[in-house]
Amino acid sequence: MEEGIALYKAEKYNEAVQSLKKARQKDPASSSAAFFLGLSYKQLSDYPAAKMHLRDAVSLSPKIKEALVELIDVLYQIGEKEDLAEAKKWIAVAKENDIFPAKITFLEGLVHQKEGDHLGSIEYFEKAKSLDPSMRQAADLQIAIGYVNARDLKKARDRFEAVVSYNPQSDMAEFARRYQESIDRQIDLERPLHITVSVSGGYDTNVVLKPLETEVAPDITNEDSFFKNVNARLDYLPALPFPWIFNSSYSFSGTFYDTQVRRTHDSISNNLYGLAGYNFGSYSLNGIVNYTYMLRRNPDWETLGHFLGLGPSVRMSWRQNHLFELFGGVLFKEYEEDPLIPEEDNDAQAFNTYLNWLWGITDRTFLSLRYDFAAEDTDGDNLDNDTHRFSANVSFPVWIDPLRIQIGAQAAMQDYNNNHSAFGVKRSDDTYLGFAGISWAFYKGFTLLSNYSYTKADSNLPIYEYDRHIVSLG
Repeated sequence: MEEGIALYKAEKYNEAVQSLKKARQKDPASSSAAFFLGLSYKQLSDYPAAKMHLRDAVSLSPKIKEALVELIDVLYQIGEKEDLAEAKKWIAVAKENDIFPAKITFLEGLVHQKEGDHLGSIEYFEKAKSLDPSMRQAADLQIAIGYVNARDLKKARDRFEAVVSYNPQSDMAEFARRYQESIDRQIDLERPLHITVSVSGGYDTNVVLKPLETEVAPDITNEDSFFKNVNARLDYLPALPFPWIFNSSYSFSGTFYDTQVRRTHDSISNNLYGLAGYNFGSYSLNGIVNYTYMLRRNPDWETLGHFLGLGPSVRMSWRQNHLFELFGGVLFKEYEEDPLIPEEDNDAQAFNTYLNWLWGITDRTFLSLRYDFAAEDTDGDNLDNDTHRFSANVSFPVWIDPLRIQIGAQAAMQDYNNNHSAFGVKRSDDTYLGFAGISWAFYKGFTLLSNYSYTKADSNLPIYEYDRHIVSLG
């Protein structure tokens, strides 16, 4: 056993494990051999093996007090639900026997933090540093992390400043400085009000969705046009105390064409969005409401329609770099213009749902996959439909960090429920979209975007088949 302990103290942990395993085989009742073997496994990050031997070290005679601290730390490092529950059991034993009260209280804070009780963990770290002032830097570092997880970034920044002030040359101070820089950027991003404005120009080859078979609509001409697009968005994201969530936005979008189609296809949309929710830690429950008011030139500006959507969503994170969102809700659509025939009345009540997966492959590369389903019950029999839509998007940096590429694709299968009043069959459309873009963040707050998209619509009714190319820069 002495050889194994010497190897452990010499930081030769693999050799120490082999020696101490033999010592344990010779004397299974030795709590010292169990203790140092557990410590050796811990240094090798083999926490399950360390847990087994440290349990023996606190159970065999004589019981080793230091092993209790190490066992609780190992259980915290493993972090499974049953291990955290066991850690709490050993914490209670340590408190009852007044074993290293400051260290045990500090570990109790770590366990609560691991369980998602971020604000609750802070009181244990505060108590730990009051019991042992030498723990101030480590305790304040954990308090800062607790505030970060609870989204109280200003308090977190103050604690990180304290960590640096205790010993500016320490590793913890360097860690705190890096965290501070990240928090300063995050605070800037999380200002309650954000304004985004974009202006772009482009060319659209088929504004009016002219059919591919020109003989089915011979009167449609001048379908292409240059255009200007103006967008503005105001976001309100108050920094509510954890676990409450709220954000809202107003957005304006206008598209203005240069040719004759502007008399019928220039459009403006105004959108209001709100989300309120409760964060349970690894997932959140939210209520979402979305209202859009649209205008169209025809040839004077007039109301096109009103659209109201609402419903609940669940957002869940997994392994820190995966985010899932499931939504289900209703959508009400009301158009102002009377249809030419009742069967073409587009007013509708719809059920819609989606499942979205966002994967942060690296800190700057993202993949998003999404499935949407919508069942529209329209007032006009021709337009009742069910739609399945699949989308994929990827965004990644190229060459130098300010340059990013976005690539995406979408496929929508739209099946209509009733025979068309003019064609006598049920309409079925398949629409495919692909796009690629590059963005250049050339100055703080300014980005140059260039995009290209191609749309191809197939249908069993030729009048609804078309293709479309759009390029834009802004």
